[in-house]
Amino acid sequence: MVERELESIGGRWSYRFRHSWFCPGITPTAIYRVMNTPTTPPIGAVRSVETSRTLYGASVEYGLHCILWLAQPLGTWASSRDLADMQGGSAALVAKIFPKLEKAGLVESASGISGGYRLARSTDAITVLDVVDAIEGDRRLFDCREIRRGCAMFGGNPPAWSADGVCGIHAVMLRAENRMRAELRRTTLADIQGSVKAPPGFADEVKEWFEVRADKRERSRLTAVREGARRRTVSASPEELSSTSSNRAAQPCSPPNGTACPKA
Repeated sequence: MVERELESIGGRWSYRFRHSWFCPGITPTAIYRVMNTPTTPPIGAVRSVETSRTLYGASVEYGLHCILWLAQPLGTWASSRDLADMQGGSAALVAKIFPKLEKAGLVESASGISGGYRLARSTDAITVLDVVDAIEGDRRLFDCREIRRGCAMFGGNPPAWSADGVCGIHAVMLRAENRMRAELRRTTLADIQGSVKAPPGFADEVKEWFEVRADKRERSRLTAVREGARRRTVSASPEELSSTSSNRAAQPCSPPNGTACPKA
């Protein structure tokens, strides 16, 4: 029998358990759920990314969504900020995800204000596990500490029978992890993409949205170039301006197609 006693202390839950050692009613799943039950937030509160108790969090979710957006026929490079704004997410978080995806060979990048990202492979060649491992670094489901060896009855010298083979708890977790990773490996981004039934014309609207953003970045770049040239001209001394004009005048005439140089 397991009894859970909850006490609200400083907004956090504390747990106390009482159990018999060999009880068929106590499963690893039940223990995991009890030990990982998050604090219930107040009604209307938004749970932050940092307090999430999931194995894979916001980085994996945004990484998968970003790749699905890049799979659209955008017609241009998509910046990490554009992809964050499209999804109402954090630009800083998305910016940290893409170097990992690029390192894993899932996306490729172009530098500069007009640059961004695009897919390096087709979605049927990218599995969910590819994205998960690129972002989380082959994160394991369970870390066995071999607690079974520390029983006080053994006096620091556990007998062979107590630690023989793989820990039974660890074995359960390994089987669960292998099944989960097999499913993530089996599912491609194309499978997920095919499950979304967007209305006709939506892809064209998405393409136009990204093209407008890319055009704004390009116009911002040209404005910055012109403004930089204007500032350099304003800050230049009369001597520098005179020297520049003299250098231009001293350059030899090289008319195309053998035409004559204009007379001074």
